[in-house]
Amino acid sequence: MPRLPSVGGDDGNWGTILNDYLGQEHNTDGSHKKHGVIDSGGQVYNVKAYGALGNGSTDDTTAINNTLTACAAGGVVYLPPGTYIISNTINITSNNISFVGAGAGATILKAASGSEGIAMVIVGNGTDTLAHTTISKILFTSQNQKTANQAIKLQKAFKTWIYNVRIEKQYNGIHAFNSTETFFRDSDIRDTTNDAIIWENALQSGYDFYINNVVADNPDVTNLGNGISWLGGENFVIQNCDFLHFKDGFHIHPATGHHTRFGFFINAEFDFASDNNININNTDGGDIIGLTFTNTWTGTATNYGVLISDNGSGEIQGIRFIGHKSFHNGLAGFRLAGGDDIHLLGCDVVGNSQTTANTRSGIELSVNVGSNCSIIGCKSGNGYQQGDTQSYGINIDGSHTYTNINISNNELDNNTNGGINLNDAVISEGKISNNTGRLINQVYEAGTPEIWLTNTTTNHTSKILDDGNLHIEGENQNIWINGATNANVLLATGGGKVGIGNNNPGSKLSITGLPTSPAGLSSGDVWNNGGVLNIV
Repeated sequence: MPRLPSVGGDDGNWGTILNDYLGQEHNTDGSHKKHGVIDSGGQVYNVKAYGALGNGSTDDTTAINNTLTACAAGGVVYLPPGTYIISNTINITSNNISFVGAGAGATILKAASGSEGIAMVIVGNGTDTLAHTTISKILFTSQNQKTANQAIKLQKAFKTWIYNVRIEKQYNGIHAFNSTETFFRDSDIRDTTNDAIIWENALQSGYDFYINNVVADNPDVTNLGNGISWLGGENFVIQNCDFLHFKDGFHIHPATGHHTRFGFFINAEFDFASDNNININNTDGGDIIGLTFTNTWTGTATNYGVLISDNGSGEIQGIRFIGHKSFHNGLAGFRLAGGDDIHLLGCDVVGNSQTTANTRSGIELSVNVGSNCSIIGCKSGNGYQQGDTQSYGINIDGSHTYTNINISNNELDNNTNGGINLNDAVISEGKISNNTGRLINQVYEAGTPEIWLTNTTTNHTSKILDDGNLHIEGENQNIWINGATNANVLLATGGGKVGIGNNNPGSKLSITGLPTSPAGLSSGDVWNNGGVLNIV
């Protein structure tokens, strides 16, 4: 390992020994600075002392693995500045190991040409729990674009810290399997052709993950994977991160017997996805429970900003978006097609339906949405210079009864066709109230709102069930029933009545356009006989 020259010894080698020593960070008194978690103690093992050259051409795989063998009792494996070529996997199989470079711009670990399918570093053997590993201050790259595996794989690793690393030209960036208490921060992932991060954990074995200040982007390669592919794990935080130019920015799809639950996303951006920026589905059979997205962003996806879909056997429940922004996506900003207890609170959904303007809505509810869902205090319409491209602020798909749905206090102005489109849908035990824009089934306290029932199919019906009422209060309020043919007001079963005026003699029923003779009328039809209604 690097040292200071010995007084009275090392004749003829002072320059070499001193340069090797000064290549590391050191204090003014000549002692080594602590690197990363080196401050937890432990001997420092320099890979150059075990034969690594770091010259960018010699294969250093064996030398680095020999250094790890020497460090089996724990300590720091240090890679001084240089480019270390590897042709096979570096295996960390001992507890209390810190694998540390001099900085992601100074220490480079590079997969050799012909080794595009290797996993560069594997922590653990997948059978026994491996504890207390740190990987930091290293650039992971490849001579050619990787075609399989990943830069770093965790296998049943416990308390792992990965920070200040840069990962480039990989197939996958990091794959954590059955690993717990993992902390990944202050790092970049560039140009992966599959997933930047894969988190995969069996039921009850994966918990406590923290990803902070990580940027994953693919400016120079076509990516067919996800920014994060989350296949299971609980009690996790993803904060201050950006995931750009993936198929899905974030894809949650745990398998049967796995679950994803109790996760928090804070100040995270998912942008420029070729499919969906956030894709949450139970296709593979696992449960997805208790996720909260706060001050997050989804923009410029080819399809949906956020897609939640129930097309499998797993449970989707308790998902909240608070202060989320979904702008400029090809289809809808939100497509809620599954799950119970889904809530959009104070979100901005603007300028979506970019693929074909005015054909998709800002927020879409589909028939697979369960109960206890709400859209409250959101803006869905034109704004923020994103263009007036959305058909409706909120579109509620028909042929379905929505239970305990609350759509209230939303700004739904400046959509092409209206604020809310209720398309053959039935709202049971819920409310739609105090929204702005042209709305359907809207409760208002002031102003002169309009109620729009927009039919897209024949024999289309909007319903008020269970002793419901339609109230129009205030002055100068009207119900207009306009139709070229067959526009009717029907009171069906139970002896319904039309009450006009009650105790106010000034109330009137105005009927215009009646025929002025009975010619051609059928029994029960009404005609205007000089101002008097006659029934045939």
